[in-house]
Amino acid sequence: MIKKMRYQILFCIFLILSSCTLTTNYINRKEDIHDGKTKLFQFYNLVQSKNFDDLDNMVSDSLKKLTDSKTISRMAKTTFDKMGPYQDFVISNTFTVRRESGTSSETLYRFAIKAVYEKGSRNEEIDFIKNNNSAIKITTYIIPF
Repeated sequence: MIKKMRYQILFCIFLILSSCTLTTNYINRKEDIHDGKTKLFQFYNLVQSKNFDDLDNMVSDSLKKLTDSKTISRMAKTTFDKMGPYQDFVISNTFTVRRESGTSSETLYRFAIKAVYEKGSRNEEIDFIKNNNSAIKITTYIIPF
């Protein structure tokens, strides 16, 4: 009877432990910041070369569901019309979070930027997401008008 009870207890412990999923959060890892900056430079290189339509390929599916697929390119064109050609940017703040849970992972990137254009500079914010080793995509682009 006691032996059977031990096996039942061990089996219950096994079930509890096997059903748990370990979630790990990493904040501002150097590798994640580097990956995000690489995507940020790619974004502003497209803006500088006026390849506005290529910006839309960088948009996440979730943002496309909220807006139409040309929102980012239209925002960049409007900025160009109002502020002139893009010249440079400085990252004023960086924040990244990587969440790993079981076999899935998600990395969120947020950059506060001071973008310099021919007719002046302004603060912008751009957020990216990377799900399960997929491409890094834009989830938010905030510019003042």
